[in-house]
Amino acid sequence: MKFSEASENYHPLDYKFDKTGVVNLTEEYNCIYQLASSTFFKSSLIKSKYLEEGVFSGEDTRYVNNFLILNPIMGLVKEAIYYYRRRADPSSTIQSQKHSKEFYYKTLNDVEYYLINKSISLYNKTTPFIKFLSDTMCFID
Repeated sequence: MKFSEASENYHPLDYKFDKTGVVNLTEEYNCIYQLASSTFFKSSLIKSKYLEEGVFSGEDTRYVNNFLILNPIMGLVKEAIYYYRRRADPSSTIQSQKHSKEFYYKTLNDVEYYLINKSISLYNKTTPFIKFLSDTMCFID
């Protein structure tokens, strides 16, 4: 994941793309994933499953991790580059949201607490990759 327009740096979460291969999030829990736009899904998995309406921010993080929490295996392709636009002006919701208290409270509830509670309901604990995701989510954009 590489930024374009206002920045040409790589996304802070790009470190996991140091190899092409399969990642088991139970073992490599720090390889969290947040973006649906740069994700390929098996069509049979996502049939009739949509992004949650009403989620203030992080709806794609919630969507992707709803699948990964059930099957924490994902493939990574080092050779591909996904260009993620970072605008030169402050008109982007993603870039300006960190200055909003509502962002933190709504994201905590709509995404982080949701995934933590789902993990607990499925496994009677917060899985390591969901914990790592929750710990880092508000600090990475």
